[in-house]
Amino acid sequence: HSDLLNKTISVVGDECIKNLKSVGNEKPVLMTLQAFGWSEGTKHKSLFGKGYSYPPEKIQRFMAYDAIVNGASGVLFFQDMRYRGMINPKIKPVSLELKSLHDVLASETKKYGVKSLDSRVKLITKRFNKNLYIIAVNRSKEPVTANITVPKGEWRSVHGDSKILNSQNGTLTLRFEPYDVKIFSNGKQ
Repeated sequence: HSDLLNKTISVVGDECIKNLKSVGNEKPVLMTLQAFGWSEGTKHKSLFGKGYSYPPEKIQRFMAYDAIVNGASGVLFFQDMRYRGMINPKIKPVSLELKSLHDVLASETKKYGVKSLDSRVKLITKRFNKNLYIIAVNRSKEPVTANITVPKGEWRSVHGDSKILNSQNGTLTLRFEPYDVKIFSNGKQ
Protein backbone atom coordinates (compact mmCIF):
# COMPACT_ATOMS: atom_id res chain seq x y z
CA HIS A 1 0.00 0.00 0.00
CA SER A 2 3.04 2.26 -0.02
CA ASP A 3 3.94 4.80 -2.67
CA LEU A 4 7.64 4.30 -1.88
CA LEU A 5 10.01 2.45 -4.20
CA ASN A 6 10.91 -0.11 -1.52
CA LYS A 7 8.47 -3.02 -1.88
CA THR A 8 10.09 -5.28 0.75
CA ILE A 9 8.92 -5.53 4.36
CA SER A 10 11.52 -2.93 5.38
CA VAL A 11 9.17 -0.38 3.82
CA VAL A 12 7.62 -0.20 7.31
CA GLY A 13 10.69 1.71 8.51
CA ASP A 14 10.73 3.85 5.36
CA GLU A 15 7.07 4.77 5.91
CA CYS A 16 7.87 5.70 9.49
CA ILE A 17 10.67 8.01 8.31
CA LYS A 18 8.33 9.52 5.69
CA ASN A 19 5.67 10.18 8.34
CA LEU A 20 8.17 11.70 10.78
CA LYS A 21 9.36 14.07 8.04
CA SER A 22 5.76 15.05 7.28
CA VAL A 23 5.34 16.32 10.85
CA GLY A 24 8.79 17.91 10.96
CA ASN A 25 9.96 15.34 13.51
CA GLU A 26 7.92 17.29 16.07
CA LYS A 27 5.08 14.85 16.76
CA PRO A 28 4.96 11.17 17.66
CA VAL A 29 4.33 8.65 14.91
CA LEU A 30 2.42 5.46 15.70
CA MET A 31 2.87 2.73 13.10
CA THR A 32 -0.05 0.41 12.41
CA LEU A 33 0.97 -3.12 11.44
CA GLN A 34 -1.05 -5.89 9.83
CA ALA A 35 -2.43 -8.40 12.34
CA PHE A 36 -4.55 -10.48 9.98
CA GLY A 37 -4.19 -12.48 6.80
CA TRP A 38 -6.02 -11.27 3.70
CA SER A 39 -6.89 -14.89 2.96
CA GLU A 40 -8.17 -15.74 6.45
CA GLY A 41 -11.90 -15.90 6.90
CA THR A 42 -12.58 -15.89 3.19
CA LYS A 43 -13.92 -18.54 0.86
CA HIS A 44 -11.16 -17.82 -1.65
CA LYS A 45 -8.50 -20.48 -1.01
CA SER A 46 -6.50 -19.14 -3.97
CA LEU A 47 -5.39 -16.18 -1.82
CA PHE A 48 -3.07 -18.44 0.22
CA GLY A 49 -1.03 -19.32 -2.85
CA LYS A 50 -0.54 -15.64 -3.64
CA GLY A 51 1.05 -14.83 -0.27
CA TYR A 52 -1.96 -13.19 1.33
CA SER A 53 -1.88 -15.24 4.50
CA TYR A 54 -1.05 -13.97 7.97
CA PRO A 55 2.52 -12.60 8.37
CA PRO A 56 4.70 -15.16 10.22
CA GLU A 57 5.93 -14.19 13.70
CA LYS A 58 9.48 -13.49 12.47
CA ILE A 59 8.17 -11.02 9.87
CA GLN A 60 5.72 -9.45 12.30
CA ARG A 61 8.55 -9.04 14.85
CA PHE A 62 10.80 -7.47 12.22
CA MET A 63 8.13 -4.98 11.15
CA ALA A 64 7.53 -3.88 14.76
CA TYR A 65 11.21 -3.33 15.50
CA ASP A 66 11.90 -1.80 12.07
CA ALA A 67 9.27 0.82 12.92
CA ILE A 68 10.80 1.42 16.37
CA VAL A 69 14.38 1.65 15.07
CA ASN A 70 13.22 4.17 12.47
CA GLY A 71 11.60 6.44 15.04
CA ALA A 72 8.10 5.16 15.78
CA SER A 73 6.81 6.23 19.18
CA GLY A 74 4.47 3.26 19.26
CA VAL A 75 3.22 0.25 17.36
CA LEU A 76 -0.42 -0.74 16.82
CA PHE A 77 -1.70 -4.00 15.39
CA PHE A 78 -4.69 -3.80 13.03
CA GLN A 79 -7.19 -6.63 12.68
CA ASP A 80 -10.03 -6.55 10.22
CA MET A 81 -13.70 -7.23 10.94
CA ARG A 82 -13.34 -11.01 10.60
CA TYR A 83 -11.87 -11.03 14.12
CA ARG A 84 -14.56 -8.97 15.77
CA GLY A 85 -14.66 -9.40 19.53
CA MET A 86 -11.39 -11.32 19.82
CA ILE A 87 -7.68 -10.73 19.58
CA ASN A 88 -5.89 -12.78 16.99
CA PRO A 89 -3.63 -15.09 19.07
CA LYS A 90 -0.92 -14.86 16.41
CA ILE A 91 0.05 -11.37 17.61
CA LYS A 92 0.51 -12.53 21.21
CA PRO A 93 4.25 -13.49 21.10
CA VAL A 94 5.36 -10.19 19.59
CA SER A 95 2.98 -8.20 21.82
CA LEU A 96 4.33 -9.92 24.94
CA GLU A 97 7.91 -9.28 23.86
CA LEU A 98 7.20 -5.60 23.30
CA LYS A 99 5.41 -5.46 26.67
CA SER A 100 8.43 -7.01 28.43
CA LEU A 101 10.61 -4.25 26.96
CA HIS A 102 8.15 -1.44 27.67
CA ASP A 103 10.40 0.50 30.05
CA VAL A 104 13.39 0.15 27.74
CA LEU A 105 11.39 1.18 24.66
CA ALA A 106 9.94 4.19 26.51
CA SER A 107 13.39 5.42 27.58
CA GLU A 108 15.31 8.10 25.74
CA THR A 109 17.12 7.18 22.52
CA LYS A 110 20.74 8.35 22.25
CA LYS A 111 23.80 7.25 20.30
CA TYR A 112 26.14 6.48 23.26
CA GLY A 113 28.91 5.85 20.70
CA VAL A 114 27.07 2.84 19.28
CA LYS A 115 26.82 2.46 15.50
CA SER A 116 26.57 -0.19 12.84
CA LEU A 117 29.38 -0.25 10.31
CA ASP A 118 27.06 -1.89 7.77
CA SER A 119 24.31 0.33 6.33
CA ARG A 120 21.93 -2.64 6.03
CA VAL A 121 21.84 -2.99 9.82
CA LYS A 122 20.10 -0.09 11.51
CA LEU A 123 19.97 0.32 15.27
CA ILE A 124 18.94 2.45 18.20
CA THR A 125 20.42 2.62 21.66
CA LYS A 126 18.42 3.12 24.85
CA ARG A 127 19.53 3.57 28.45
CA PHE A 128 17.41 2.10 31.23
CA ASN A 129 18.46 1.45 34.85
CA LYS A 130 22.05 2.48 34.00
CA ASN A 131 22.29 -0.22 31.31
CA LEU A 132 22.53 0.27 27.57
CA TYR A 133 20.15 -1.62 25.29
CA ILE A 134 20.75 -1.93 21.57
CA ILE A 135 17.99 -2.88 19.17
CA ALA A 136 19.39 -3.77 15.74
CA VAL A 137 17.55 -4.85 12.59
CA ASN A 138 18.87 -6.23 9.33
CA ARG A 139 16.75 -4.32 6.81
CA SER A 140 18.04 -6.49 3.99
CA LYS A 141 16.66 -9.64 2.38
CA GLU A 142 20.23 -11.02 2.53
CA PRO A 143 22.14 -12.46 5.50
CA VAL A 144 24.58 -9.93 6.93
CA THR A 145 27.59 -10.13 9.23
CA ALA A 146 27.84 -6.67 10.75
CA ASN A 147 30.35 -4.98 12.99
CA ILE A 148 28.77 -2.78 15.62
CA THR A 149 30.82 -0.37 17.70
CA VAL A 150 29.89 -0.54 21.37
CA PRO A 151 31.44 0.38 24.71
CA LYS A 152 33.93 -2.31 25.73
CA GLY A 153 32.70 -5.05 28.02
CA GLU A 154 30.31 -7.94 28.22
CA TRP A 155 27.03 -7.83 26.32
CA ARG A 156 24.11 -10.28 26.45
CA SER A 157 21.28 -11.12 24.11
CA VAL A 158 18.08 -9.90 25.75
CA HIS A 159 15.64 -12.30 24.08
CA GLY A 160 16.33 -15.90 23.29
CA ASP A 161 19.40 -17.63 24.62
CA SER A 162 20.93 -14.75 26.71
CA LYS A 163 24.16 -15.52 24.91
CA ILE A 164 27.17 -13.60 26.19
CA LEU A 165 28.79 -11.41 23.55
CA ASN A 166 32.26 -10.02 24.20
CA SER A 167 33.19 -6.80 22.47
CA GLN A 168 36.72 -7.05 21.22
CA ASN A 169 38.28 -3.59 21.04
CA GLY A 170 34.80 -2.06 21.32
CA THR A 171 33.30 -3.98 18.39
CA LEU A 172 30.69 -6.74 18.27
CA THR A 173 30.56 -8.89 15.14
CA LEU A 174 27.05 -10.27 14.72
CA ARG A 175 25.46 -12.50 12.10
CA PHE A 176 21.96 -11.44 11.03
CA GLU A 177 19.58 -13.54 9.00
CA PRO A 178 17.40 -11.70 6.45
CA TYR A 179 15.05 -9.28 8.25
CA ASP A 180 16.51 -10.34 11.59
CA VAL A 181 16.23 -8.49 14.90
CA LYS A 182 18.79 -8.60 17.71
CA ILE A 183 18.40 -6.97 21.10
CA PHE A 184 21.29 -6.93 23.53
CA SER A 185 22.40 -5.14 26.68
CA ASN A 186 25.48 -4.59 28.78
CA GLY A 187 23.50 -5.19 31.98
CA LYS A 188 22.77 -8.39 33.88
CA GLN A 189 19.55 -10.01 32.68
